[in-house]
Amino acid sequence: MKFPRLYVNHKEQNEIDPEDIFIDSKNVSSLDRETLDGTFNKPINSRIFIMAHVLVFSLFIFFGFKAYGLQVRSYESFEELAKKNYTKKTPIFVSRGVIKDRNDVLLAWNEDINNNINIIPKRYYIKNVGLANVLGHISYPKKDKGGIFWQSEYNGEAGLERQYNNTLSGTNGERIIEVMANKEIAKDNIINEGKSGESVLTFMDSKVNQVFYKHLKEVVENQGFKGGSAVMMNVNNGEVIAMANYPDYDNNLFINASSTAERQIKDSYLIDKNTPMLNRAVSGLYTPGSTVKPFIAYGALYEGVIKEFDSIYSSGALTIKNKYGGPDTIFRDWKAHGYVDARNAIAESSDEYFYQIGGGYMDQKGLGIKRIEKFMNYFGFATSTGVDLPLEKQGVIPSPEWKAKNFIEGDWLLGNTYHTSIGQYGFKTTPLELARSIAVIANGGKIIKPRIVDTPSSTVPLDINLDRSVLKVVREGMRMAAGVSGTAHYFSDLPFKVAAKTGTAELGVNKDRVNSWSTGYFPYDDPKYVFVFLMENGPVTNTVASSKIMRKVFDDLIYLTPEYFETKDDK
Repeated sequence: MKFPRLYVNHKEQNEIDPEDIFIDSKNVSSLDRETLDGTFNKPINSRIFIMAHVLVFSLFIFFGFKAYGLQVRSYESFEELAKKNYTKKTPIFVSRGVIKDRNDVLLAWNEDINNNINIIPKRYYIKNVGLANVLGHISYPKKDKGGIFWQSEYNGEAGLERQYNNTLSGTNGERIIEVMANKEIAKDNIINEGKSGESVLTFMDSKVNQVFYKHLKEVVENQGFKGGSAVMMNVNNGEVIAMANYPDYDNNLFINASSTAERQIKDSYLIDKNTPMLNRAVSGLYTPGSTVKPFIAYGALYEGVIKEFDSIYSSGALTIKNKYGGPDTIFRDWKAHGYVDARNAIAESSDEYFYQIGGGYMDQKGLGIKRIEKFMNYFGFATSTGVDLPLEKQGVIPSPEWKAKNFIEGDWLLGNTYHTSIGQYGFKTTPLELARSIAVIANGGKIIKPRIVDTPSSTVPLDINLDRSVLKVVREGMRMAAGVSGTAHYFSDLPFKVAAKTGTAELGVNKDRVNSWSTGYFPYDDPKYVFVFLMENGPVTNTVASSKIMRKVFDDLIYLTPEYFETKDDK
């Protein structure tokens, strides 16, 4: 660095001194600090040059490896991404398989469209026949804001749509579009047209189901019941002819709701305290009441606890003395029946008779809770039916173990056995479970598997080898129940013979609500069909019996579907 020599500024001189021109020529190679003349040199440290070389070399190595990774190791993935920049795959939606009833009536079908490329066919369901919970519903394919489908298939969400989703779905096709930089389509090729879903043929009869549904709806809306369910099934092969539930829901709104009002209705189904989206027939658990008495009678007769012609006197109440000196415990019958044997006890539904053969009383022996549980399991209670529908529940048979698990006061009492013997206490069953058990009595001792859909595979019924003489007594008692003096006397003048059993199950601590049941099979001499009709959780003051409503069902079915009531003599 050079510093000029100090000089006097001759402002008044017009001439330039030679020394001003040649000032740098006089600088020496080093700095004269007194005259501030010369140069000042300081060399750069050699370590800086080394560090600079290392940094440059390191950057070279780093970018070299990065280039190798991008161009060699990740070549295929980046090539695929590059292709996607100008190619687009879109699904070709195929038609979902339809669902039909046994008479080829459409229960679930698709919108009829000529060209379904990029168009999702809409799904529709039959209305007002009580089959929404059986059919279920789907969810449509879904795409993001960029138009890319993140769910490219229909998904069965409930009912048969869920159970047979793989069969109904089919396989979507695929379409590839090549787009140029200016977004014009260069090529549009279909590489796979896909395959439509297969149809599902059910054993259901929509006309029969609609009749059950109509009468369930009337009694629930007019008589103060919470809901209801009904089942009709072939006693020999398990074909389910009807499975109606009320309240029901409109499954079309779950996939096709377009207005605000429709969406509000759909949302209301999810919070409705009467559970319209519950398939009561397979997922609802209900106290069965006296409908279990034929099975208790079979167990007591088979075990020799009582003989078929032995009578028990029903005074209208059974009193148990308190051994600790407190008040006596009274177990009431619904009326005084007088002397009743096994047949009459079933026909008239005597509680006192079944208290004694179930739990014992004085000189009369009882089955006891262990054998009650054994025989109820024997007939299929508290076991899954294996029906081809999702979310099936199995019932409950009260037992000492069950009580110890569910109650603080876990000791099993005689009164618990009494109440279990008449289908009360913690006893629970589903309508379908009860239907299968009644079918065992009707078909002579075979456990069948209920079936909604006609599939190639079938299950051979399990023969539980019932005692024919004991079974005869039980069946005759159920036939008497449908007679003039039986609890199902509404069936007494039908043009065909019915075997029946009614039940009125008390609910709640105050016993001010009831389940009203009517069940049985027909024709009596050549059993073909079992029926169960449940009116759920209604006021105890209501005098409308389920068998009275079931009689109306029969009247309608005889007119609309006479084929179910043909006998051998008619053919």
